[in-house]
Order: sequence, then C-alpha cells, then structure tokens
Amino acid sequence: MTGHRLELSRTRDGIYLVHAADGRLLGSFYAESDGWWTAFPANGVQRRLYEPCADPAKIARRLFAR
Repeated sequence: MTGHRLELSRTRDGIYLVHAADGRLLGSFYAESDGWWTAFPANGVQRRLYEPCADPAKIARRLFAR
C-alpha cells in the first residue's frame, strides 16, 4: 500500500467516496450493521467486508488501495 494516497469524503447520507490522489473516483462504500460494510468499486463489482471495529479510513485502504 505504500505510495498509494486515498482521499476520503462522506456525503450527508453516510456514503463514503474514495478518490485517488489524481482525482479519479475509485468507488464508494457505506456501513451496514454489525460490522458489515458494502463497497462499490469503479469497476461496478459489489464487495462486502466484515470489519467490526474499523474506522472508515481503514476500510478505504482495505478495499481500494493496491
């Protein structure tokens, strides 16, 4: 993950948007319940992640940093 900077913002309805350092939209994600998160990368494939104690920055790194 070294060298990959992610920009994270949150909409009013709780959806997080993840952008690359160059401004490209990498995808979005939101918290469900009981530690589950749902993500929608720019390639259109829905992903789910279980991370009960994570902050949004950690979720963004796990889902979008490559």
